Amino acid sequence: YKLAQKYRSQLHTKENFEDLIQEADIAIFQALKDYDPAREKCSSESTYVYNRIKWHLGRVFLKINQH
Repeated sequence: YKLAQKYRSQLHTKENFEDLIQEADIAIFQALKDYDPAREKCSSESTYVYNRIKWHLGRVFLKINQH
C-alpha cells in the first residue's frame, strides 16, 4: 500500500489508485510464487518481493497514465 501511495498524487482518478492497489496484490502473489532462494542468494524473500512490487507498479503506473 505504501508503494502505491507514492503514485497517488500523480493519478487522474480514485479508480486508478484502486487499480494500482489491486496490481500490487497481484505482484505480491506472483513474487512469492517466483521466489527461489537458491537463485536469489543475495536477497531475502521480503527484499525480492518489495523490488518486484516496485517494478510492477512502475510499469502499471505508466500504462494507467497513458490512457
